[in-house]
Amino acid sequence: MFIFNIKNQLRTLLEGHDLGKYLRSHHKQSNGLWDISDGSLYRMFANGKLLLDRFGLSLLITTDGVPVFNSSNVSMWPASLMINELPAKMKKKFLMLIALWLGKGKPNCKLLFENLVDQIKLLSQTGFQWTFRNKKVSSTVDVIAVIADSVARAPIQNCLQFNGFFGCSWCEDPGQTYNHTHVYKFDRNSSLRTKESVEEFHASNSFHVYLEQKKICPAELYEARKNLRLFVERFELLYGLGNMTFNVHQLLHVCDCVGSLGPLWGYSAYSFEDLYGKMMKMFNGSMEHKKLAIKL
Repeated sequence: MFIFNIKNQLRTLLEGHDLGKYLRSHHKQSNGLWDISDGSLYRMFANGKLLLDRFGLSLLITTDGVPVFNSSNVSMWPASLMINELPAKMKKKFLMLIALWLGKGKPNCKLLFENLVDQIKLLSQTGFQWTFRNKKVSSTVDVIAVIADSVARAPIQNCLQFNGFFGCSWCEDPGQTYNHTHVYKFDRNSSLRTKESVEEFHASNSFHVYLEQKKICPAELYEARKNLRLFVERFELLYGLGNMTFNVHQLLHVCDCVGSLGPLWGYSAYSFEDLYGKMMKMFNGSMEHKKLAIKL
């Protein structure tokens, strides 16, 4: 397992590509959801800290398993980050690799993230200095969200997997077992998780257009939420309880993510797939782990 220095990489990236002039250059001052910076989570984070700090940085972090060989269980788990304050095209261009695990099975997420969490805590409290237009500026660094698919999310959060009782990260619906499959019967009164609890078809075809477009207004978000609930409700009527899997259940929480983090394109895991594809091309089966890390 390899852990890389986040502060040094950020400094090199910001100074080497003169990214300071692009920070927050795309932020809108009108109503609607244009980017992650318009979501409620970003705007309320640490009492508006990210809105007030010209050079403050917030990150999206993601990790996922990438199979190395089809004939074995050897996999590569890279952890990467994206800087939210950059314009959309530049976010995807300047991704950073911050950790790498290579081996059989799945990594120990506690080991994978422990050092990264310590780095982020220090950067959030003390920040780091870098040079912009021949002047020293200081940036604090915070993580807004971690992107993970349903399989990776459970070990990252250290909670039950999606196919177990109470396996949904968003709500307290326990689900039920039906024909040896864990399903979620549609429930209009299902309660969303609170901070305390965590610690302890045609009518619906337009929703994805709303949630992926460049700007989303409140009326469109309301319409998407209504149609998604209708879609999930009718899905059970059309296809039966046995097909009400976690993937269908998650649709009820998509609009909550958009309200908190902005349009879906801003934090899609697809943005990182190109990076992982390039990493796979560098990999040689006979290459030692250290040589691979150096090459990356």
